[in-house]
Amino acid sequence: MKLREKGFTLAEMMIVVVILIMVMGVTYSFYMNMTRVYAKGSEHVLKILDAQIPLEIMCHELRSAVRIVELKPDLIVFDKYYEPTGNESDPVKDLNSVKHKTVHFRVRKDDEGYYHLERKEERDFFEPLQPAFSAKELNPNVFRGWKMVRGKLTEYNSFKWNSEDIPMLEIRLHFTLKDNQEVDFYRRVFLPVPFAGLPRISAPEDVFGDSD
Repeated sequence: MKLREKGFTLAEMMIVVVILIMVMGVTYSFYMNMTRVYAKGSEHVLKILDAQIPLEIMCHELRSAVRIVELKPDLIVFDKYYEPTGNESDPVKDLNSVKHKTVHFRVRKDDEGYYHLERKEERDFFEPLQPAFSAKELNPNVFRGWKMVRGKLTEYNSFKWNSEDIPMLEIRLHFTLKDNQEVDFYRRVFLPVPFAGLPRISAPEDVFGDSD
């Protein structure tokens, strides 16, 4: 009887061990699947942020644009306002002028077929716009503009009109992730000085009084 009880106990232990192994296997499989889903979701979030943040940076700079120098689907060049430093500031000389500098944004496709956003400011070379954005599939029509024609906004045509006469711009990042999921971000910016032209500072004659 004692041998039978021991044998029966060993059999029960074996069954319990098998059940535990099965439970551990199911738990491990569930954990790995959840890890893959989390990693995939995190990658999507990072890709979206890498596109959204540069988009906001470009729009922020465009809001201080003096005029659009050049506009193409993959390139925009504009002059922007900036605060002069102490060495550059001259209260008399700069009374009727505004300091501005030239900024370039472009979309570049590298040798591996990835698209990147780059920026240049009064220098001979472009630098990656941070945070760095890259996409294998990107709609090349990133920069668009609209011109006021007969009281209506009409999409800008570089073959017909001067780029300085653009009061509204659009930046669109329409790209595809690795799982073929499409992401479409865009922002529209109204230029602070429509149809270009630097603002002039003037005052009524009575402010200065009689010159005699």
